[in-house]
Amino acid sequence: MQPQQSHRGPSEKEEVEELAGECQTAGVLLVVDECFCDFMEEREACSVIPALERFKNLFVLKAFTKLYAMAGLRLGYGLSSDVTLLEALTRVRQPWSVSGPAQKAGEAALKEEAYVKAARALIGRERQWLKAQLEDMGVPGL
Repeated sequence: MQPQQSHRGPSEKEEVEELAGECQTAGVLLVVDECFCDFMEEREACSVIPALERFKNLFVLKAFTKLYAMAGLRLGYGLSSDVTLLEALTRVRQPWSVSGPAQKAGEAALKEEAYVKAARALIGRERQWLKAQLEDMGVPGL
């Protein structure tokens, strides 16, 4: 997701927040996967985490699996301001939901600021290259 200029209408983040409001009115839980937001230079521009307090029906998924390339360790988490939902999830989850090796890898990953910066830069360059290639092939809507 990339932020849009205000003259173009609402940003994708604003659209998701509008959807969260509609879901809240309808009594529906909205689950948003933000695992790829971590690759964005301006992560805050696409994240709906700040809206969690306003929307009790919003559940945001985050993971180490993408940015830190740790898919095999299955390390991630969910965020919600709905205490009842969080308590219900706690009651049904397995007591060993995160393995010891995954915990250690997560702790180490959080210290890897240089790696994260380099990964974001690489993904940004590759995103632009891919977009240019697709535009050259005539792919619409980019």
